Amino acid sequence: MKSSKLLLFIVFLIIFNCLLADVAVEAFVDRNRVSEGEVIRLTIEARGENLGNVPNPELPNMNFSVLGSSRSTSSQVSFVNGRMTSTRTERITFNLRADTQGTFNVPPISLTINNQVFVTRPIQIVVTEATAQQQQQQQRTQQQGGFAQRQPQQTQADGSETFILATVDKTNVFRNEKIVVHYKLYTQSQIQNIAFAAEPAFTGFWKEDLFQANRLQMQREVHEGRQYNTLLLRSVALFPSREGELTIPSIELNIDVAVPGRTFWDFGTTRRINVASRPITVRANPLPPVPDGRNFIGAVGRFDVSSSISANEGEAGNSLTYRIVLNGTGNFNQTLIPRLPDVQGLRFLTAETEDVRNQSGTQFSGRRTFIYPVIMQESGTITIPEMDITWFDPTTRRFVSRTLAPQTINVRPSEQHIIATPGGQQAIRVLGRDIQFIDTNPSVRNFRFLYQSFVYWLLLLLFPLSLGVHYFYIYENRKLSSDTLYRRDRRAMAIMKKYMRDADRYARANSIEFYNAAYIGLSHFVTDKLNLPRGSVEKLMYEALRERGVAEELVNNLQKGFEKINFVKFSNANIESVNIKEDIELITELIQGLMGELSKKKVPGVKR
Repeated sequence: MKSSKLLLFIVFLIIFNCLLADVAVEAFVDRNRVSEGEVIRLTIEARGENLGNVPNPELPNMNFSVLGSSRSTSSQVSFVNGRMTSTRTERITFNLRADTQGTFNVPPISLTINNQVFVTRPIQIVVTEATAQQQQQQQRTQQQGGFAQRQPQQTQADGSETFILATVDKTNVFRNEKIVVHYKLYTQSQIQNIAFAAEPAFTGFWKEDLFQANRLQMQREVHEGRQYNTLLLRSVALFPSREGELTIPSIELNIDVAVPGRTFWDFGTTRRINVASRPITVRANPLPPVPDGRNFIGAVGRFDVSSSISANEGEAGNSLTYRIVLNGTGNFNQTLIPRLPDVQGLRFLTAETEDVRNQSGTQFSGRRTFIYPVIMQESGTITIPEMDITWFDPTTRRFVSRTLAPQTINVRPSEQHIIATPGGQQAIRVLGRDIQFIDTNPSVRNFRFLYQSFVYWLLLLLFPLSLGVHYFYIYENRKLSSDTLYRRDRRAMAIMKKYMRDADRYARANSIEFYNAAYIGLSHFVTDKLNLPRGSVEKLMYEALRERGVAEELVNNLQKGFEKINFVKFSNANIESVNIKEDIELITELIQGLMGELSKKKVPGVKR
């Protein structure tokens, strides 16, 4: 009986929490700075799918006079993954008059919904001295028996209510410690289109992009007591590459905002404004001295490490693989290849690295694997001894060491020979019986059938050709691995085709994502061919194309193409308002023109 009551109570709590999970209550004002005697609007807003009865809140004691209140209700129905959701919003608005000069707080306001108490955040308001003109207007209004209230203003395209806020998770770090930077757009205007004005130079940092907006999907947010439409523009992870004070640069946007019409027949227009965030100064401190005898690999973060070997036995002269795996979060790209001890009977070749990134939103972790090819040079039981791997943990401000377990290999003697290790400097011992391997069987005497065969001459001809192909393959691989500019130029076409295949798939599905895939493919192709940084602003691409002597008509067509794609991406256009079939033909012609122009023009820094 007791267990059934407990089960019913738990079920009730789960249902009750589900009903409250989507209820949100917040308070905001129409402005944070007023003159004495002016009126501000304080709005308490409650919204949610299962929004019950919303009572009128009781305002606490404040340095403002309450002149009246109003109430409004709105509902919104949406379909997500085939499921219909209905959200109801209740707004209670109070008209407050500022009676005293100074800086005051609207204290937290309590509201009880579904037997749950919600508390809003305090809001700071600055009240300044009224000008003579404002005082005269307030006196006239009081004589008429009313109150002086600012008339609602239409949103103007002057940028005063639109700004970019840059935030960081920390400002005092160690060298190579991760800093996450978010750039968010706040606006009270109706935005039609946005475009990045310039690519910021993150001087003194190693940068990894975490997120960049490709659609204009606004979210409501209260900032310093005022409600805005917000858009997360970009998130990056920065790793300081030197000590001292470093500046995280500002990000700049060109924004087209709607200007309402002045008359009934005036449908309004748009006006371009320019907004930029403020730069942020951070301090990068040097790492403490590395303890003596520690195998520090330059990693800064929170990690774990392990090792493994591909096989525990083998034959002398053959090879196997030794791996060291670093897991966690931190500066993977700046880690050094761990030093291995000299092991008698084994030869460690130069290690390669293999990286895997796991990202969830703006949080990421990863794994870096150091892969060592190992040649077994002597027979016997050989042990790779235990060794320590050391990194720096900025949360504890200490170096952390982990010991890798030893690995034992049983090496069998080779049937042909054993290669001496550099340490042993032993001579190569030939196994066998001197020249007794010579076959004295007289049955095989006539080899005429070989040189009279077509296959014999074909193989003889293919042998030097295969050497040439092999040499070219090795030369090409070495050049691709050592010359970054050459690699980007050679692989630009393959990367562009990958995104164009995605764009073609979206086009067949009649999806608006076609434009995002086409933009990435085009921009990556141009920047790779011209050796520009990935994510370069479009203006930089146009200038570089003109410097390379690309036809002006083609550059103008590329500019029009990017403008069309940006308009569709950031204007919340639906699939009915665009002609994907026509745009596919235009983009195809643009790609063919760029391929022809950039393939025949030699790009500086790239030797073909």
